[in-house]
Amino acid sequence: DMLGYETGDKLLKYWADEINKGLREGELFCRVSADNVTTLTYYEDEEALWNAFEEMDAILKNYPGFKEQDFRPELVSGVYILDDEDIKSPNINAIMDKANIAKKSVKALTGSKMALYSESMREKQLRELEISQHLEEGLRKKEFYIVLQPQYNYSTNEIVSAEALVRWEHSDLGAIYPDEFIPLLERAGLITELDKYVWEEACKF
Repeated sequence: DMLGYETGDKLLKYWADEINKGLREGELFCRVSADNVTTLTYYEDEEALWNAFEEMDAILKNYPGFKEQDFRPELVSGVYILDDEDIKSPNINAIMDKANIAKKSVKALTGSKMALYSESMREKQLRELEISQHLEEGLRKKEFYIVLQPQYNYSTNEIVSAEALVRWEHSDLGAIYPDEFIPLLERAGLITELDKYVWEEACKF
């Protein structure tokens, strides 16, 4: 958007050439879409993976076409390490999905970053999907409620006010805490609905 499609194409070609230079026999890579590239590479140990990521990040940042603009591209990578079952009976879609889950876990962070896939990442994603399906229903059914955190005046030894905090008790999922549901409401564009609801409940109280 900033520098034009021709510049983007040149960067992609540079990136493809640099990845290709670093491939060993039996390794391969492909461009999946836009600026998303997948590499199948031999696994030695985690340290080697991190070193390889840092080397590729440095190569990307040194792209000569951006020197005049002082523009530094960022590299975001998700890694899934194949196990014996994957090698015996590979399911490419499942392998790619797991690498993508790892990538998404760090994509929102600033700067270049890499993450190794773990089952906890997948469990978190499934939990988020499950919660997301109940957001509108939870607001409609008024399953959200406020709790009050007191504000204390040490000079007079009195509680002088309170901060209204929101909680969610779902009939099937049980207690869901703000660190789980607030980001999902923001992503779904429903956070203002919760703001209005909490404001109204606090005023009623």
